[in-house]
Order: sequence, then structure tokens, then C-alpha cells
Amino acid sequence: MGRGMTVGEVFYSGLAFTKALMGFRTPLAVSYIITNRCNYSCAYCARWRTPLPELTTDQVRRMMDELKTLGTRFFQITGGEPFLRDDLHEVVRHGKQCGFHIGLNTNGSLLDRNPEALQYIDSVALSLDGDCTIHETVRPPGSFDTVLAAIDTLKGRGIPVQITTTLTAHNTGSVDGLVDLAAGKDVAISFQPSSPQVLSGDEDNPEAGDREEIVRALSRVAERGKEDKRVGNSAGVLRFMQMWPYSQDLTCAGGRLFYRINCDGDVLVCGRDPGEGPHPNVARDGVRQALHKVPSPKCGTCYNTTRLRVNMIYSLLTLNGKVWSKLIRGGRKP
Repeated sequence: MGRGMTVGEVFYSGLAFTKALMGFRTPLAVSYIITNRCNYSCAYCARWRTPLPELTTDQVRRMMDELKTLGTRFFQITGGEPFLRDDLHEVVRHGKQCGFHIGLNTNGSLLDRNPEALQYIDSVALSLDGDCTIHETVRPPGSFDTVLAAIDTLKGRGIPVQITTTLTAHNTGSVDGLVDLAAGKDVAISFQPSSPQVLSGDEDNPEAGDREEIVRALSRVAERGKEDKRVGNSAGVLRFMQMWPYSQDLTCAGGRLFYRINCDGDVLVCGRDPGEGPHPNVARDGVRQALHKVPSPKCGTCYNTTRLRVNMIYSLLTLNGKVWSKLIRGGRKP
């Protein structure tokens, strides 16, 4: 939902927001972790250490069909590494038949494993954290060149690419170099601070950085964003990011406008707060029932670029006075 949208997508998004304000649940955007398996073992992520059962191809198709009837328009496939699923091309093809905008998060190393899938993908997000030395601090040797090659391959196929950079203890001084790299490749780039906890886990993130360094880096992102349209972080989003890692007092739109579905079918608001199990499950409960069983989120903190933008808009529309005040004041301190 962060790139330029078509007229139809703007209409459906506006309708979904309106329905959410009236108390209805519309899964406008769904992030689907298609597998926890990964050929990388990044230090900031716990998914590859947590094997889970995976929905079958037929179960994924049925899930997509139900999501279509419920109003889904944006379907983001992530992992783990999605290209480890042999049926990825079948999944994304069915998603296009449902009329979804299909986004994909990948490390870029296995594009040749299932090239048929690329024709059905609308956009790809690739993680890049700095120069070769910095990027490979938490990733395997050769992964930096792999990302650059993946950018060239995807652009050659006409697929929009966005570099996603997570600011950590290692790369707060890399903003200018990364924006310049994105400019050289003519691709979009967005930044977000690291989560204090590892992805899909509750232990401390060993790569999380120092608050002042993170805030300084985000200020530099704001400066570069004034000069280069490839920087995807808006000024408003960056103001709220600069409150990291404290609460921004947001009204979360999760469970109203966006959901996360795990590879085993469990449904959550997002990956930050798994809460108490068992979770509603699309295979066991059906998609509609599973979505309605997701409890209302209690978290007022969001540092994911896309979800933060949605939560800011939703907070303003629900007349969250604290968010209005912070946006107008423009301060970076919590």
C-alpha cells in the first residue's frame, strides 16, 4: 500500500477505511508468511529457527478466494524465503486471478528456482542494509552481490523494486550511501528502525541500535527525502519513527484493515505481539470466522513503514487527539 495506487485501489482503500470507522472488519491488506523456512539465518530473525506446518496449495487457494469476497486488495507474500515453496508460481497466479496486488518479500537469492512466479508479481521488496561489509554482518557471504543481481533481474522483467533498509547498530551511518545506490539502480528505498525484539520472537534483538543514532539516521533520511523522490518515507511517517522505541499512542488499524496470516494458517494483527494462543486459524475456523476472532490490538507502537502509514491515517480519522498533537507539533521526542 506504499507505492502509487491505481484509481480502483484508491477507491477500495477509501471504502475499507470508511467501513472500518463504522466498526466493520475489511482485510484490505494481508501479509502472508508462506513459509518459515529460509536459506539464510539472519541474527535479527527467529522465523528460520521456528519450523511450522504449512498450508497446502489448495488451502492457500481457498483462503485467497475467501479473502477476495471479504475485500482484500493487497496481498503481500513473505517468509522465511518464499521461493523455497515449490508451488509459489501457482499461489501468485491464483492471487492475480483474484485481482490482488501481489507483493513479495525475498532475499533475492533463489529467483531462478521458480522464475514462472515473476510474471504474476506486481512489486518486490529486497532487504539491503549497507555496503557489502555491513550487509553481510548478519547475512551469509555473497548476499550483497546477490541483492544487486536480483535488482537487475527484476528490473529487466519490468517488476517494480523497493529496497527496504532496517536501521540497526551497524548501519546508521549508511543512509547516504544507500540512497545513492538506489538512485544508481533507479529503484525506491525506504527505511525503518529495527524492532527491539527479533522477528516472530520475544527475545531482545541483538542488532537493535542506540536511540540517538537511530534518530540521527532518520533525520538524514528526511533530508535526503526532500531531494530524492526515490525515498519512500513521508515526512509525517518519519516524525513518528523518530519516537523509536517508545509508544506513539497510535490507534492501530490491525484487525480492522490489515492482518497477518502465518504459514500454518494462524491469524494475528501483526508479528510484534503474538499474544496468548491458540490463535484463530483459517484452516480450522474458516477465513471469515478467523478474522473476526482476532482480538483488538492494544499496541500503540508501530515502526513498520507500511503499517505505520496506515495506522497514522486511521488514528487521525478516529480523532486520536494525541496523534493529531504529535503530527502538528512535529517533535521527535516521545
